[in-house]
Amino acid sequence: MSARTRNLWRSLHLWLAVLAAIPLLVTGVTGVLLAYVEPIEQWLEPEVFAVEATGEALRPSVIAARLRSAYPDATLHHVGVPSSPPDYPYTVFASAPGAEGRERFMLFADPYTGTVQQRSDRGPMQVVEAIHRNLTFGQAGRYWVSGSSILLIAISIIGVYLWWPMRANTVRRMVRRRDAMNWHMVTGLLVLPVLALIALTGVTLTFNKQVIPFLYAVTNSPQMPEPPRVELQNEAALSLAEAVQAVERKLPQAQITAFSDRKHADSPYVVRVKYPGEMHPGGWERVFVHPGTGEFLGRFNAYEHSPASAYQHSWYMWHTGSMLGGIGTVLWSIVSATLVLIVVTGVVLWSRRRSRRVRTTASGRR
Repeated sequence: MSARTRNLWRSLHLWLAVLAAIPLLVTGVTGVLLAYVEPIEQWLEPEVFAVEATGEALRPSVIAARLRSAYPDATLHHVGVPSSPPDYPYTVFASAPGAEGRERFMLFADPYTGTVQQRSDRGPMQVVEAIHRNLTFGQAGRYWVSGSSILLIAISIIGVYLWWPMRANTVRRMVRRRDAMNWHMVTGLLVLPVLALIALTGVTLTFNKQVIPFLYAVTNSPQMPEPPRVELQNEAALSLAEAVQAVERKLPQAQITAFSDRKHADSPYVVRVKYPGEMHPGGWERVFVHPGTGEFLGRFNAYEHSPASAYQHSWYMWHTGSMLGGIGTVLWSIVSATLVLIVVTGVVLWSRRRSRRVRTTASGRR
């Protein structure tokens, strides 16, 4: 590689990094915090998130009944069931008729007592999550963060290209000289695979409606089947609690991880389950329950269906590291912290080069 070519690539590496520096620094810091969102929430807001085991945990169907009893007019869009044994409340995204249309809010249910609490405003960690996703700049911020993730991949490729000719003894120079350049290169190389995964899944977060159809087309995967439609004639509609209870009764070996109200009058209830040995923390299978009879209308396993549907149902888990459990949480938080180190050392290198350039220019004028 000629000196001129190297300088061109180095300049491109620099200016792409300048464009992406602020979002990457912010997402790195907030990413460390979000990796431990549950213990942080329990520490910050014990009145909402702290759970005390007072015997055997209530079944999901009992919690569903408690939620409906406390909020009979609410639509429960998603009820997240904590892991077993539970040390975190049920988290519910809900809405109900309000003065200005439908009011959206969150509910939290204690898995042992069934006590339900409501929150309409954002908690501290939800604010951190908003900063992580869009820097609090709305849709424009989402595009900036996502664009920075794309730039991060390009920056990483160029960085490897620049490092390759000087790869010999990189670690030794980092340890002996403690130079920012070597720290910048080594840390970047060590976390590159996970960082690329986080960046790609981060792009999916913003451009989900474009990425997922593209993935189905590229992999030639069959489209996911639509939930079956139902017709209720003289049948009394089952409650959500009864639908969840039907799954508990018919699939005793499965752990219910989420459930939700029907979206439309002809929609079934949807219950998500996880089987022993599955890596996905939420499970791969959805069960469709007839709202009149409680019979299963179908079961859909995203992992067995196609590579595209498997990614569609797991990309967020890979983005957070939760697919690997506690090990993933620790590893992903280290990678997020390393991203901050990469940005900081990059700024240090840029500052040093700029200072040298200024001194060289000043000495040439004398």
